[in-house]
Amino acid sequence: MLHAIGSTLALVCVGLGITTSAWFFLAAPAVGYAFAWYGHFFVEHNKPATFGHPFYSLAADYVMVWKMATGRMSEEVARHA
Repeated sequence: MLHAIGSTLALVCVGLGITTSAWFFLAAPAVGYAFAWYGHFFVEHNKPATFGHPFYSLAADYVMVWKMATGRMSEEVARHA
């Protein structure tokens, strides 16, 4: 859920950057990664893929958010568990 919250807020920041102030573009990655990295370091106790594969990691986050939003994340977790 922390990934979904961070990724959604990052999109909100991009939208605000377009409509309100360009400063929100700077906040987008900080907000997005803050939630994801908190989840990795303090909840899952593992290392985020961002450090080794930054673009793949970003794309995978939005695939995961899409699966959560469409109700398909549970079957994805079950498939890999």
